Amino acid sequence: MSAPAQTAVALGGLLQGEVHTVDTRLGPLTVTVCGAPGRTPCLTLHDVGLSHRSCFQSLLLALGPKSLLLRNYTFYHIDAPGCQAAGAKVPPSFLPLSLGRLADAVADVAAHFRLREVLGLGAGVGGQVLAQLAAEQPELFCGLILVSPSCRRPGWWEWLWGTLAARQLYHRGWVPSAKQYFIERLYGQLTQQALGGESDLLQAYRRECEELPPAAVAHFLWAALARPDVSAALPAIRCRVLLVYGEEALHRDDCLELACRARKDRLAVLEAGGLASEEKPQEVVGVVESFLTALQLEGYGLGPQLRVGE
Repeated sequence: MSAPAQTAVALGGLLQGEVHTVDTRLGPLTVTVCGAPGRTPCLTLHDVGLSHRSCFQSLLLALGPKSLLLRNYTFYHIDAPGCQAAGAKVPPSFLPLSLGRLADAVADVAAHFRLREVLGLGAGVGGQVLAQLAAEQPELFCGLILVSPSCRRPGWWEWLWGTLAARQLYHRGWVPSAKQYFIERLYGQLTQQALGGESDLLQAYRRECEELPPAAVAHFLWAALARPDVSAALPAIRCRVLLVYGEEALHRDDCLELACRARKDRLAVLEAGGLASEEKPQEVVGVVESFLTALQLEGYGLGPQLRVGE
C-alpha cells in the first residue's frame, strides 16, 4: 500500500470509529470514539455548517499518522444535536438550542466516558463551547486547540445575514443561497477568489453539506447567532491554549480578544494565511507538534505505554 493510501486509511480510523449515543441532561448526543483505549482523550466539537469529519479531516490528514496527536490520543468526536447523519433531527429536549446548553451536554459526555486531562479541539462556535467549558471546569482540560473560535456576540451584519440563511435552510433546505452563505462564512471571499470558484475544496463542500440535516444545521446556526459574550470568563482557563486562525477568519476579532484575555504564559498563537486549517493545513502542523510536545513535558499525551501505573 502506498504512503498516501496508508495515511488515508489511518485518517479514516480517526474519523469513523465506534458510534455511541450518550444520554445527557438535555437529551442524546452522538459521539464517535476513535483510537486505542487508555490514551489521553481528545474531545472535538465542530463548527456550524460542518460535520466532525469535514471540520477536522484536513488538519488530521496534514498531521499524518506519525504525529503526536494521532499516535497518543483517543478521539471523542461530538456531533452537534441532530447533525450526526442525513435525516437526523434535533431532540426536542435540546430546543431552543444554545451554546451554553451545549456546553453542559459536552460536560455530561466527558462524565459519561469518565474522561480526565482532556485535550479539547474545537473550531468556530465549537471552539467557543469548549473554551466556555474549560473556564467553568478548568480541572477537566490539559490543553485546548482552538481554530478560529468565537468568544463574543455576533455583529449586526453576521446576525442579519445568518438569520436569513437559517430561515432559508430550515424552510427550504440546501438551496444554492444557503450553500453560498456557509461557503462565505467558512472560507471568506478572498480565499474563494484565491482558490477559484470551482476549486476541489469548494466543490467538495457543496457536495458534503447536503449530507447534513438542514433543519438541525439551522438550529445550530441560530444558537451561534444568539451566542453570549464569554470573553470575561477566559482568564479562568488554566490549561495550555493553542489559538490558530486565518487572516480572513469570520471571528478574527474574537480571536484577538481571546489572545488578549488568555494567560500569556499558557498561550501560543498562530495566524496562518487564508483559512488556516483548511486551505494550508501544513502551516499548522509544526505549531501543533510543538504544542503537544509542551504538553508532554507536563506529563500529558505520553501514550498508553508510558501512562501505565499512574
